Amino acid sequence: MKVLVAVDLQNDFINGALGTAEAAAMLPRAERKIRSFEGLVLFTRDTHTEDYLNTREGKALPVPHCIRGSHGWQLAARLLPYASEVIDKPTFGSTALGERLRALNEDAPIESITLIGLCTDICVISNALLLRAYLPEVPILVDAACCAGVTPESHRTALAAMRACQIIRWLRPPAGAPAAPCPSAPSYSPHTAGFVPPGRGPLFPLHNPPKETPHERTHPCQLQPPPPGASLHHHPPLYRADQRLR
Repeated sequence: MKVLVAVDLQNDFINGALGTAEAAAMLPRAERKIRSFEGLVLFTRDTHTEDYLNTREGKALPVPHCIRGSHGWQLAARLLPYASEVIDKPTFGSTALGERLRALNEDAPIESITLIGLCTDICVISNALLLRAYLPEVPILVDAACCAGVTPESHRTALAAMRACQIIRWLRPPAGAPAAPCPSAPSYSPHTAGFVPPGRGPLFPLHNPPKETPHERTHPCQLQPPPPGASLHHHPPLYRADQRLR
């Protein structure tokens, strides 16, 4: 069995109190992913109470959001037809999600768990690492194209952090390319922030790497933004010979 975890695809993170243009642009891709997924789909829902500002999180991020029962707390309307199982969580990572999937894995082994959603650098990475601890022998994947971070920079930083913890980035094959085998011993690819199955092509240095995207805005979640132009790369990017750069 395969599992897809859709993390916090809620109005407040899309076009509400903590919404971003990247989240709104990503939503149609997430919907297509959920609609076409062959397996179990679980949703998480960030859930706070009216006294949010008195909590530890509220004092660090004084922006009320995802208050239970509010419009911002609700999942995006276009996703409601697929939300047959929703797990409410009071903080970034959900132990209830970990326990649910560990019990499921004991009854019927889980082949893989894929995460999508918001925000890459807060709740997606928190749940990816939590599931990595609950189910160390189950491959944990993240579909970067169906995630968005507080900023594009923090999105990329979170993908790199997950890569270091052996969380695999789900790769989209080039248009028209035949499906390639996916054996159990993938190779490592710094550029894709994940792993490349053997047989998908060698790695070559990228001679003309893309320019860094400068820091353009400060989101409420980003209390200490990086200085303008700060580079987040510590090595030359690489690309796969059989995959065009996106």
